[in-house]
Amino acid sequence: MFDAAELELFIEEGASWAAARNGLLHREGRPLAPGVVARFSSFFPADTLARIRVVPVPAIPNPDFYRVLASRGTRIPLDFTFMSALTLVDTVLVSTKRADFNAERFERLLFHEAVHVMQYEVLGLSRFMREYVVGWASAGFSYEKIPIEIQAYALERRFAEDGEPFSVEREVSASAGLVP
Repeated sequence: MFDAAELELFIEEGASWAAARNGLLHREGRPLAPGVVARFSSFFPADTLARIRVVPVPAIPNPDFYRVLASRGTRIPLDFTFMSALTLVDTVLVSTKRADFNAERFERLLFHEAVHVMQYEVLGLSRFMREYVVGWASAGFSYEKIPIEIQAYALERRFAEDGEPFSVEREVSASAGLVP
């Protein structure tokens, strides 16, 4: 479907786009609500929660480099406009058209995105993007089978169903072969 050079383009351009959009949008974002911070404090370090900013947008924008792909005749790999939320480093874009704002479901969405913030923090931007794109390609280009997403959904479920405190940082670090 995509050759090695195109995957490298996704990784490099994706990392640049994520960093640039985070830089532009982070200051516009709102911090997590105090109740959310209190609820998540048994799962995430306080400094991580303090850095997260939420930016409501009508729809999640596709990366600028998708136009380059289109000019080469390459189809759009993941259409972000259908997503409910997207994390760019420590800025969480939330689609006002797609997100479910029911309190419980929105809290789960924010937890899932906070896991991505921790993944960016532990892995760093370049490794996060590489693991995301390579994981997506290795999974047959299926969003549901991307290892980083599988981990985020699993930890979100654990949070919602179990409720017992655990360290997201430790979980992410262990799966990455790093010590927190």
